Amino acid sequence: MDRVTLLPNAAFTLLAAGVAGCIWELVRPGRIVPGIAGLGAVAIAAYGLWSNHPTQIGLACIGFSLLPLGAACSALYRTAGLTGSIGLSAGFILLFNGTPRIAPQLAIPVCTAFSCIAAWLLHVAVLRHLRKRTE
Repeated sequence: MDRVTLLPNAAFTLLAAGVAGCIWELVRPGRIVPGIAGLGAVAIAAYGLWSNHPTQIGLACIGFSLLPLGAACSALYRTAGLTGSIGLSAGFILLFNGTPRIAPQLAIPVCTAFSCIAAWLLHVAVLRHLRKRTE
């Protein structure tokens, strides 16, 4: 029986769409379809990315790009978003050795867009938290 593998670009695109569905469900709760479809897409994409044998340096870059999320609640959340975007882009570009890789012209814009969206959502959350504190 032959293993089914996704091409890295297809798996990365599916991962981005799945994360977008999960974010949509978190922003507008109550609609079950985007969250369930997003989780399913993330699961399929994770299997597709893992079945292509990722490198340790790519996984490390992606893991370290998630560390600034801990500092996101501080006053340095813009810097955390920038370092997270750079780390995600580098991690997905370096995730595979050889010919089947994630194209940089796909990884950089998608990671930048997700970082901008995350920074904007965090900015809105911080403003709402500060507004509640003053009321």
